[in-house]
Amino acid sequence: FNVAMSRARDQVWLFHSVKAHDLSHEDLRYRLLRFFEDPPVVDPLFEELDRLERACRGPRRRGAQPEPYESWFEVDVALELLRRKFRVRPQVDVAGYRIDLVVEGLDARIAVECDGDEWHGLEQYAQDMARQRQLERAGWTFVRVRESDFYANRQRAVTAILEACEELGIRPVDFVGDPQDELPRALAPDRGSPTAVDAEMPVLSEDPEQSAAESEMSSSIVGPFTGYSEASAFPDPREASPANVREVLRQIIERDGPLTRPSVYRLYVEGCPDLQRVGKIVRQALNSALGAMLRAAEIVQEDELRDGSPEGQVVRIAGTPAVNVRPAGRRDLLDVPPSELIAILERRTPRRSAETNDEELFRILLEEYGFQRLTRPRREYLAKVIGRFRERA
Repeated sequence: FNVAMSRARDQVWLFHSVKAHDLSHEDLRYRLLRFFEDPPVVDPLFEELDRLERACRGPRRRGAQPEPYESWFEVDVALELLRRKFRVRPQVDVAGYRIDLVVEGLDARIAVECDGDEWHGLEQYAQDMARQRQLERAGWTFVRVRESDFYANRQRAVTAILEACEELGIRPVDFVGDPQDELPRALAPDRGSPTAVDAEMPVLSEDPEQSAAESEMSSSIVGPFTGYSEASAFPDPREASPANVREVLRQIIERDGPLTRPSVYRLYVEGCPDLQRVGKIVRQALNSALGAMLRAAEIVQEDELRDGSPEGQVVRIAGTPAVNVRPAGRRDLLDVPPSELIAILERRTPRRSAETNDEELFRILLEEYGFQRLTRPRREYLAKVIGRFRERA
């Protein structure tokens, strides 16, 4: 074990004939298999957060801020993002320029410029704007934060960054599920009382403060996707017997179906205390169980978007209705099956579907489920749904 695990320079391939559930948890082979199945993520985020938190406990002398930050203002902005578990890199060199903070996702990044209140002159300001325009032409997205605005209302200032992150699909490191499965936890609204459903609010909001505080007008008490938490104690699909995994999946689909595949994964993870995310091994185990259920005709699956995408693959218990129109509950629009959304459009636009433009159809769906904001992932998903709706019309 020592030689095999410590001598490799680039990667290790492990061939094995036993499963983790065949071994004692004290067995070294069990520990090795679990490491390969779910390797620990080594991320400097938490070290950086701890470093800055400790630095902020001491006196704040000018010029004594932690390296490489250029001011305590930059440190405070970085801390707000790190506490929300975003990856942040300070003082990033790009094409001969330096960006104060860069927030990174899996396939996107945002530049955050911290504009201090100390005035450095018109020439310096012009240079900063020219640099920003040059980098924007190279594909960078910028968010500028003024020092006075930040300390007057931190929540509003940080919300502008979080909304820009959401638009580009940049998620916190503890985000559970596929990128389009749910809103990032750092910006997830407080799902308050059921009475919020009747509130009259605009469909789209450009006000950052209102957007941050908006209620998505759905209840975590009633409706779909309720009751899944660590208290459910679902078995770990990487170790549990296939029969046990299938039984849990049946309970989930029976309770909340029809469900898209990503929604099934998400609900299983929510109810399993041993899981933090839908990793590759977890997804394979759940897909294997779902495949067995399909072959046994326990469940039915339909490709409702006709494009093979995961969000179009909808499963339900055999013999149950293909469409189940209900309130949003704890679902995001991305969790609502295409057939349910199409049923709403058919009901709301019975004779004028061909005359209704896409923006109006977006508004109808947002309004129906009590949402306000048409984020990029929602728009992309609903555009596919509307395409199918028009084909059927």
